[in-house]
Amino acid sequence: MVIDAAPVEKAPEKENPATLTVQMDTWCDLTIDGENRGRAANAKTVALRPGRHALACENGALKQTWTQSVELAAGEKKTVKGTLVPTFAVKVSLVEASEVLIDRQTVGNGGSLRLKRGRHRVEVRRLGKAIGTAWLDLSKPCTLVDRPAITCQ
Repeated sequence: MVIDAAPVEKAPEKENPATLTVQMDTWCDLTIDGENRGRAANAKTVALRPGRHALACENGALKQTWTQSVELAAGEKKTVKGTLVPTFAVKVSLVEASEVLIDRQTVGNGGSLRLKRGRHRVEVRRLGKAIGTAWLDLSKPCTLVDRPAITCQ
């Protein structure tokens, strides 16, 4: 009887997959390394092999595509964030007020900020006190005024 004393070679163990979460500001169709991964409704988590990966998220309604590459280590949990909703400038031009709060961000008279398309809460303030509020649906650059009504022209 012959006994082989050579060590037994183990089969390579599968690498511990990485976990990637893609967070977007709106829904999109996610592809990773050119493979369709389905609709990401603001966030999607997938298991991936370690290494470099090419990410793309497309929203056909907005005609916008976001791309990024990511490097993942075995067992790593990583979150990447992207944006597909474009921003635009809103200038503030007030007659009776000194500032506004737009979605809780203070903007002084003559100032401006960048917003994303959508519904925004506007509070017009004079000497630190609210003198009017409105909900505005904004979709393009405009000038926010307080008279004759709170609106964006």
